[in-house]
Amino acid sequence: MKQTNPFAKLALLTALVTFASFSSQKQTAHAQSVPATATRQAQISAFGGLTGTYTDLQGGKNGSITAGGDFTFLSLPHVRPAFELRGTYPVDSGHIDSQKNFLLGPKVESQFGRFRPYVNFLIGRGSIDYLNGGLLNNGVLYLRTSSTVYSPGFGVDFDLSPQWGVKADFQYQYWSTPATPAGTLHPKATTLGVVYRFTFNPRHHRTKP
Repeated sequence: MKQTNPFAKLALLTALVTFASFSSQKQTAHAQSVPATATRQAQISAFGGLTGTYTDLQGGKNGSITAGGDFTFLSLPHVRPAFELRGTYPVDSGHIDSQKNFLLGPKVESQFGRFRPYVNFLIGRGSIDYLNGGLLNNGVLYLRTSSTVYSPGFGVDFDLSPQWGVKADFQYQYWSTPATPAGTLHPKATTLGVVYRFTFNPRHHRTKP
């Protein structure tokens, strides 16, 4: 019987915890009987930056461009659940391999003054081009492989203004590939970039009489 990938289990657990936290805090807010003002805000943000990736293959390194966006669907007292998508494309592949990917998944953000720390768990697809004529393993020459990519990560945004901010982000990735003896790779990607927030739905205040 095929064993479930542990990263898939972790992704499912992360999604369930995010949903449970969102549901619990929402119910708590509705259960309060004292007069209060509830603030609900939906927001889209876009980000882009430069990414340095250690590809985990023979010391390979990529210099890439990463771009993406977040959809924050509710602002709670302590956390903001969001849905994130991003893509990374190499502009300097080095001499070993070139990795590109498109990922999406849940994100949970908090805020302390101008700082917005967050964690995420992204899943998607990626492809690896093996440079210098390919990679030989077990008598097979591999020029390119594709894989499901699991990417838990964390980072922090720093607000420069209500719309603009800067970002520092780290992603630990899990790839499967038949081109290596272990059958897996664990790249590590660090991104420095900028963030712009679009508030498409102004804050609505509801005050109980």
